[in-house]
Order: sequence, then structure tokens, then C-alpha cells
Amino acid sequence: MINNIKHGVDQLCNKFESNEDALNILNQYISNNVVAYMNKYESIQKEIDEYIIKFLYDEGEKYYYIIDSDTFIEYKNYDYIVINEDVLWHEIYSDCFNDEKLNEYNEIIKDTIISKIKEKDICNVIPESNTIQKVINFFSPLFCKSKEDVKYFLSVLGDIYFWKRYKSKAKINLTYYVPEYSRPLIEYILNSFEMFFNYDLSIKFKYKWCKTIPYEKSRIIKFKQKTFNNPISNFWIHFLNENILNIFLTGIHYSVRYNNSDNYASKQLNLNYVFYLKNYNEDDIINEFKQAMLIQENGNTLAVTDIYFLWKLFLDKKSIPLIMYKQDFLGKMGQLININSQYLEPARYFTKFWSSCIECYDENDDELEISELTELYAIWLKEQKNKIMKQEEYHLEELIKYFHPNVSISNRKYIKHITCTMWNKKRDIKQALDNKFDNSLKNDVTKLEAFRAYCGYADTNNFINIASKNYFKKYILQIIPKEYIKNNKILKEYWTADK
Repeated sequence: MINNIKHGVDQLCNKFESNEDALNILNQYISNNVVAYMNKYESIQKEIDEYIIKFLYDEGEKYYYIIDSDTFIEYKNYDYIVINEDVLWHEIYSDCFNDEKLNEYNEIIKDTIISKIKEKDICNVIPESNTIQKVINFFSPLFCKSKEDVKYFLSVLGDIYFWKRYKSKAKINLTYYVPEYSRPLIEYILNSFEMFFNYDLSIKFKYKWCKTIPYEKSRIIKFKQKTFNNPISNFWIHFLNENILNIFLTGIHYSVRYNNSDNYASKQLNLNYVFYLKNYNEDDIINEFKQAMLIQENGNTLAVTDIYFLWKLFLDKKSIPLIMYKQDFLGKMGQLININSQYLEPARYFTKFWSSCIECYDENDDELEISELTELYAIWLKEQKNKIMKQEEYHLEELIKYFHPNVSISNRKYIKHITCTMWNKKRDIKQALDNKFDNSLKNDVTKLEAFRAYCGYADTNNFINIASKNYFKKYILQIIPKEYIKNNKILKEYWTADK
């Protein structure tokens, strides 16, 4: 209807372009048509309003808007998801088309709905319990020790959103230290946050100590290290892809609900670590380190490498970054005489094991998995030191990084260019293949069959360990010429041919 009126006005304007009576005629046309149209519109205003309310609030608040990225959000089946504006238009037009009364007013209805959605700032979001619990149950126990740790982290994300949006009125402006090993998770969140809110979050999170940031403006966030030590840790990426808006909007909700993350953490007894840097100065922390990590022992002197290793171990346990330069720390420690540490024994054992059993050089094309090294070290401890000690893979990884920083570790799993004198993997594989297959072989052998044969032979002959399937497949490509491997099988001719 309104389009017809506009079209009629355009025609009149063209028709009476040079006529002095054109204005009067045009005014009369508008009066006769627009007034009639508005009277008709007012008669069904209630139906239009009811449709708009139902569209926007059916089963609760359904739509929100992120002004920073011009993004429309729909809350559907307890999930916040991005919805294209064109999809909203199509749904509105489709509804109106099926209703003769509303169809004439579809443009007004559409414009009103879009305008109202853009007024729905995500600052006022209140997720349903199902949404909140899904997010919390994902982070705990996977990344965080407790639900309180998760709520604190989510509140931090909400605080940062408000700081970004209302810098002059920000409730809180802090820097958050996170462990280096949590970088994959944090970087995913950084990238997603920038995409939705057009803000680089990296200035708020730090992996290393920044001298220019005062302690009182620093907070600690803890994550569980074991999750990140898994070489296939990206299994959680799928959840993040599907729920990143649930995470952000739950965080915004918590920031509003608790006023800010500091306020929430201050009321939780198990979140005291958050304020560690705020509550203690350098001297306080050094004194705590001495009490926790050192013992008096007359006649014993610690090496600089040992004391600094203990310092890093102490900070890692508290998820605190290196909060002072090495020389400043050593200066505060003074002379390292008449002291020892019960925490050095495992490190000294490992150092002895490495020096006596590990050969490392660039020309060495071999490798050990950290899990394999852990098993070999446990055997060495029992045989050489009569010690049975549970070893965590990530502990050994940290020891390698500290005492042997030039050693290459790939994907937090493979230690490159090393061999262990306790176990010659290549020799074991060759011995197994030579003894399991010979010139009497009648059929080709798949790589999987060959690997099973190797495992059986290794078990029967009490090999110290068994190489992984990936290593086995990679190694046989080195010892078996290409012409004897076809369609993932080792041809029988390899064993029957004269070589």
C-alpha cells in the first residue's frame, strides 16, 4: 500500500512538474491516500504489535545485536548463534506473506523488528541455566580445577568486554597472567573476541612478566596443565567453535551479576591465588620461596642453575610468571651456601639419567616420544637407584627445556635427534622383521601385519619397549626400498629376492 502511494506521488510530481497547481493537487492526493492508509494501519496496530512481540520474545528474549561487528545473535535451543540479517528479513516477509492483513505492512514490521533488535545490547543478556551449565561443565574439569575457577575466568572475559566498550566508565582495568602452556586456548579466544568485538584482547593477557605493569594491577588465572600436554589437545576446538558465543555472553552475564571478576574472586576462598601479585611484594615472595623450597644444610652449596630451577618450579606451582629478572632474583638470594632442597633430588636423578643414557646430536635422525622417555627413565630409576617414582610426562618435558634448552621437541610429543643407549628401536624392528619373515613367505605383507608381527616378537623376546606404529611405519620406509612397497603392502619379493 505504502509503495503504491509513493508511486502515485512520483507520477503526480512528473505530471505537474511545471503546473502552479501541482502542490495543491499533490497535497490533496496525500491527504486522501496517506490518511486513509494510516487509519487502516491503526485499525490493525494491535495485530502488528502482537506479531512483533511474538517474533522477538517467543519463549523469552530471542535476539541480540553486537554493534562492534554489526552481528545479529539468535538465542535458540539454549545456544547463542550468529544469524544473518537477510535470514531475519526472509522469516518476517514469509510470515507476513501468509497473513493478508500484515502483508501490506511488511516493510514497517521488518524495519521495526530490526530496529528493536539493534536496541538489544548484549550487556543485558541473561542466559538460561542450561547454557551456563554447558559452558561451566566444559571448562571444569577439562581446563579448570573447579567451577569457581571457570566463573572467574568467564567474569574476566566479561570485564574486558565492558572495559573495551566503556573505557571511561570501566568497572575494572587489569592485566591477567596466564600460563604459557595455555596459549592455544587463549589465542583461540583472542581471535574470536577480536572477530566479534573488534578489539585486540592480547594486551590484557600476558604469558610473561611485564615490568611496566604494577603488581597491584596484575591478576593470576590458573589452568590445568595436563589438558594441554595432550598432543591431540585440539579435540576441544570443536566445542569452542560451536559455543564461543555461549562463552562470551555467559562471561558478560557474570561480569554484570557479580559487578566484576575481582568482586567475585574476593568472595571465594579457593581463589586467593588470583590476588597473589596484588597482595605480595618481591621481598614477600622471595621469603615464601625460601621457606617453601629450601632447607638448611651446613656445608652444602647450591649452584646458580639449581637455585634458578627451584625458583621457576616454585613460580610454576603457583601459576606465576617470572616476576623479576634473573640477576635481580640472584641478587636478592645472596650467597647460596649452607642450603639445599628436597625438590632437587628428582632433577638430579634425571640429569644423571640424561648424561649417561641419552645421545643427542644434529646428525642423528632418530627420535623418542616423551612417553617412551618417561618409561625408560622409570626403568633406569628402578635399576640404577632402586627408586620407584611416578613420572609425569610434562615434568620431564619441563626438565628437558630447562637443562637442555637446545633440544628440539615437536608437538609436545617428539624429542628430535636423540637416542637412548638403553633401547635401540631401529635394531629391534629390523631384528623382528628378519626373524618373523623369510624367503618361504607366500604372500605380500601389509604394514599393519608387519607391525603386529614386530609387537609379538618384541613381547616374546622381552624387548625393553615397543615402538609406536607411526615410528614403525616411518622406519620401514627407510630400510625397505620403494620398489618393494606397493598399495600399503610390503611385497613378498623383499624377503625372497637376493639382496
